[in-house]
Amino acid sequence: MSEIAFVNGKFVPLAEARIPVEDRGHQFGDGVYEVVYAFDGVPFALEEHLDRFFSSMAMIRLNCPYTRAEVTDLIHEALRRSGYQNAVIYYHLTRGTAPRGHAFPPPSVPGNLVITVREGTTLPDEIAEKGVTAHLVQDLRWGRCNIKSLNLLPNVLAKQEALDHNAFEAILCKDGYITEGSVSNVFIVSQGQVRTAPADQKILPGITRMHVLELCRELGIPVTEKAFTPEELYGADEAFLTASGIDVLPVIRVDDKVINGGLVGPGSLKLRKEYRNLIAKRCLAI
Repeated sequence: MSEIAFVNGKFVPLAEARIPVEDRGHQFGDGVYEVVYAFDGVPFALEEHLDRFFSSMAMIRLNCPYTRAEVTDLIHEALRRSGYQNAVIYYHLTRGTAPRGHAFPPPSVPGNLVITVREGTTLPDEIAEKGVTAHLVQDLRWGRCNIKSLNLLPNVLAKQEALDHNAFEAILCKDGYITEGSVSNVFIVSQGQVRTAPADQKILPGITRMHVLELCRELGIPVTEKAFTPEELYGADEAFLTASGIDVLPVIRVDDKVINGGLVGPGSLKLRKEYRNLIAKRCLAI
């Protein structure tokens, strides 16, 4: 088993992978990306991630030199070559390599596709059972957060600020309302109703978020996509985060505000269990 990279037509050991200095992703963040987790050798929700990948491309007028079927085959081949059964698969496409200039390069310049595969790990259940803490940060990102862009500096700064405050995640707030986390979507549970910010341009429509909303509807749990304030977050019965790397993760405190007396609520744990069952149904039983 080994970490693998695919860079513009070649599979190489990850440690040997190289990108050109004038790659536009490197110089401008001019590209989009996705991260998929594989379980028992099966990438979970790959089609949904590919949907978002190609949607993000369309929104920034980025043409892919590979078809969707070819990208799918390359991801599976990279996973096969790595030998990992549980893996983190990262892939991105940039606008190619060209002399530095803000304008798009000529159409003849192909985009650069990169895929990497590393061994994957899941968050220990003990962490979810105890819950995590979060830190409130002002959301200073650009106005198209629904695009999964390579421009992640505000997310990086927010995440580090959270870690500096001994918190697991940064929860972002813009114009008085919670948007999402630095690497996650944010939910609250109040009076039996699950609530999260709407999938507009202020948030990234997370794949785990999408599945959790579907699970709520299947389980008959009332759910609404409506923005909420920090005060509503602090006063919620439960709060939790969703993302591919953490599944459904309860939050028990935000800065000095304790949620539900610091106890993990039953709704969060139920949705985490159902989400893990969904992964097992799609991947582990194959």
